[in-house]
Amino acid sequence: MATNEFRWGVKPAIPGHWHYTLRYESFDVEIASDWIELRKTEDVARDTQQRCAQQIVDGIIRKIGLAEKTRFTAKLGGIARFDPLSNRRDITVLLSDSVGLTMGGHADVLVTAADGTIVSDSRKDRMAELVRFANSSARNETLGRMSDYLLDYHADPEKKLAPLFDIIELATEVFGHEHKAATSLGIGIQRMKDATDVMNDSSIRSGRHRGQELGPQREPTQAEVELCETVAEQIVSEYANLVQRRAEPK
Repeated sequence: MATNEFRWGVKPAIPGHWHYTLRYESFDVEIASDWIELRKTEDVARDTQQRCAQQIVDGIIRKIGLAEKTRFTAKLGGIARFDPLSNRRDITVLLSDSVGLTMGGHADVLVTAADGTIVSDSRKDRMAELVRFANSSARNETLGRMSDYLLDYHADPEKKLAPLFDIIELATEVFGHEHKAATSLGIGIQRMKDATDVMNDSSIRSGRHRGQELGPQREPTQAEVELCETVAEQIVSEYANLVQRRAEPK
């Protein structure tokens, strides 16, 4: 049976510790430095496969982006059909795009017992979490929106705080109340309020109310930045856990 191959070019380059080949919803997924390719036997219409593959890729780059605090973009660059009987590959779409390279450091840990049994494999665990998150964010609109807000923040060189407030606001809307959101997500209500106060402080240059300043402006302190980032990241992470446990708030 013929196989359809869908390849997305990715920018910026994906760090090496994410390079992997895995099985995801009957697709073979290969993640490389500057591309992600999904392959699947031609069992349904190619357009149907492509839509499903796009959802998978969207989830994958969201998860990698959140882990790396970087917004990655994926652009469909090639679609091919490979027939193993004739050993022929027909490329139906092929777009080229230049991709930059980045270098980074990361160490994976493989723990084995005395008898050689693998106790834990950090790389395998990371990829399993990648699949879980990609699956959840593709199916849960709220998680997708939260993730995108956090990626907007990481992609902004000025690190304006508005997207982080949008995450808190969305969590409050989903749970029905700020206190319930904080409790359900394991965040102290006072800690959430403290972060909100920083984001709403009109004296902070990167706060939510730019253009409405009445007095002198200042940069947020490192502690204030870390508070806002940590609260927003915890909301996204804990909400993803709720979705994955099929325990979404009513």
